[in-house]
Amino acid sequence: MLEDARRRWDEKGPADYDLTFNVYVDRDRQPLRHVVMVRGGVVVFAACEGEPVQFAPELAGVVGLPLAGVGKSRAYTVPLLFDHLRKLLDDEGEDRRNFLIAVFDPQTGWPRRFIRRVRGTPVREEWNLKLWKLGELDEQARRYK
Repeated sequence: MLEDARRRWDEKGPADYDLTFNVYVDRDRQPLRHVVMVRGGVVVFAACEGEPVQFAPELAGVVGLPLAGVGKSRAYTVPLLFDHLRKLLDDEGEDRRNFLIAVFDPQTGWPRRFIRRVRGTPVREEWNLKLWKLGELDEQARRYK
């Protein structure tokens, strides 16, 4: 299923998109809110809870920020989300059956939501994602001004 979704993304996914997502960690009901802007398959801007995480090198230099990024969080693109899911599956191990469920977009394959829980521990992560076509997020933001 993961490989099929990734194949759909590789074949039909846009190179330019915005990604917003909330990540719930363990039992904390306050999510970490992320925004990532991708152009040509490369992150040009990413923020977590309103704090910059990553800029394109051209932008970082203009605003006087380090080129390697500025935040503690990671700027996830859709391909990096697939890598994260693959790592979660690979880390399961033979001695433990953890819970992992994911929902993928039927057309382009991007992960819409996934939840992982490690059996016998309080470790849990839940991701709720929204992929925006170029310009849609800007339009949504204008509605709330």
